[in-house]
Amino acid sequence: MKIRCLIQYLAIASFFFLIGSCNQFDNSGIPINPDKDTKLSVAFEAVVNNSNDITLGKYYSLKNGDSIVIERLDFYVSSMTSFNSDSSKALFGPLSFYSKFNSKNTFIFDYSKYQKEILRLSFITGLTAEQNATDPSTISDASNPLSASKQMYWTKWTKYRFVVFEGRIKNTNGSIIPFSYHTGLVYGSSSVIKCPMTLTSGSVNPMSIVLHIDKIFYPDNTALNIDYNHGETQAHSDPNDEVLSSKFATNFGSAYTVK
Repeated sequence: MKIRCLIQYLAIASFFFLIGSCNQFDNSGIPINPDKDTKLSVAFEAVVNNSNDITLGKYYSLKNGDSIVIERLDFYVSSMTSFNSDSSKALFGPLSFYSKFNSKNTFIFDYSKYQKEILRLSFITGLTAEQNATDPSTISDASNPLSASKQMYWTKWTKYRFVVFEGRIKNTNGSIIPFSYHTGLVYGSSSVIKCPMTLTSGSVNPMSIVLHIDKIFYPDNTALNIDYNHGETQAHSDPNDEVLSSKFATNFGSAYTVK
């Protein structure tokens, strides 16, 4: 009798164990991770004076009363890293390419294996040394950020441009001032953005990184203002452009916010 009761008890216990475990495995017997589909969707935008995302070839009003039209805006973002409250971090964005030439400026990152709290982001506007050493002629996939189709490669000596920013400014007296800023070589810039958010497990969580064009010319540090009315209109990382190239790269890296 005792043996029969023990067998019945084990059978009942096994039944309830299987019932309680049935939601932990899929049909193939692989354990289900409720966080496995947690993703972070990062969209890049560019705005002027808190406008909506800009359109190429259209004039927008700057805060000082001048107007700007942007004809090209392309840049690389690499080494994107998130940090949470205990200072642990997740490197989840090896390389992204933003271009107003195309409409795909949203990037989806799998965040399943990381903690779901984000306090700040850091990234580089530019390329790592390894990425910059890539020969685009060896890349056949046109969708690759480093392919020749992106028109970001200079020469085998100067490598890639990190930022291409071109357009015209019309000042209040009606004068038209063309500008062209191309940075590469040592003129990458680091950014750290506060962005406290908690991701919802099993979902695609949206985040927008906004580039404020005004702050490229008029940053919070007024000593770094770009005086386009007095000749600071061309910088291509040449030795004679060193001061302006450095100032432009610094301003560009500090011109982001998250919304």
